[in-house]
Amino acid sequence: MSQYKKIALTLAIIMISVLSAYKPPFPANVASAQEEPRTELKCPDGWTCGELKITQLDAVSGKQGFWSEREYRTGNGVSLKAALIGGKGPAWLNVPAPGLESGDGFLGAGKTYETLFAGDYPAILELDRLLGTSLSVIIPGATLTIETPESLSGDDIVELALVLLHAM
Repeated sequence: MSQYKKIALTLAIIMISVLSAYKPPFPANVASAQEEPRTELKCPDGWTCGELKITQLDAVSGKQGFWSEREYRTGNGVSLKAALIGGKGPAWLNVPAPGLESGDGFLGAGKTYETLFAGDYPAILELDRLLGTSLSVIIPGATLTIETPESLSGDDIVELALVLLHAM
């Protein structure tokens, strides 16, 4: 075996060992004992709300989860789309510890990312100067995603998420 193959094999073994020992700081879709999983996007007071669309995620093995989505317009005229995806079938979202800030790099389109808390829940904020702002919030049993074509600040979209979560 060549020296390069030995090095590659050694690095692969180290990588597998590290990844198998890794435990994500915020596992999604794990309901806490204090809170019941939320399954429906409600209409907050003072907002205009579109039709609620709910898709059951079924498989041969049975019900695997749900996907609900709705379009909103806040009392201040901000338009947004929210999706709530949960259950045992959808893949979980791993959120690194809050305080991480990054961009899409030298060749990117200028997106920035930040991990933070939306209330008590870990979240990932994406700011895109061309497409708008999005936020994914891990709540017990599901992930709430909010997208808006407007360039909102991180604080503004977190506030919208908290209004939606409070309505649920």
